[in-house]
Amino acid sequence: MKLFGIFALIGSAFGQEDAQQAPVEARLLISKKTDTKILAENVDMTFTYKIYNIGQSAALDVEFTEENFANDWSIVSGDAKTSWKSIEPDSSVTHEIVVKPSKAGAQNITSAVLNYRPSSDSEETVRSFSSDYGVANIIPENEFLRNHASHGIDWLIFLVLTIPSILFPYMLYNKSVARFTKAKKN
Repeated sequence: MKLFGIFALIGSAFGQEDAQQAPVEARLLISKKTDTKILAENVDMTFTYKIYNIGQSAALDVEFTEENFANDWSIVSGDAKTSWKSIEPDSSVTHEIVVKPSKAGAQNITSAVLNYRPSSDSEETVRSFSSDYGVANIIPENEFLRNHASHGIDWLIFLVLTIPSILFPYMLYNKSVARFTKAKKN
């Protein structure tokens, strides 16, 4: 997102010409990101795709395809292939896919593909690619659970095992105090 802001700032600094220079046809930009910090086997990951139309006309027959999640992944929710009839100028569309990796190790997550017609009189389709995620190092499930699970059962077992070591000396102390102290008579 910071990179997009930097490019926008540079573009506005050097491109201070007429607004007529903006593309007349539709031009779609697509970004791909995930907010998941820890990539682990059998743990859900949400990928968010944001599609921007920066042109002056509507993009028609927009088809979105994500082929990265065909092998070694299961799609929990969302669609890897979807389409929109049109995306209006100066608007955006958001699409989310929730996936679960079924295999640990390094996974190369490349770009999603977007095909669309840039104007109503154009028969030619334009192919656009999203930003790619790169190599995702997916950790094994047992390592993830060891580091990030609540360990509630472990704490319960610990408490059960410590109760006798605290209770037994306390009972001995009370028994010896009761034996060696005498009640005062008036």
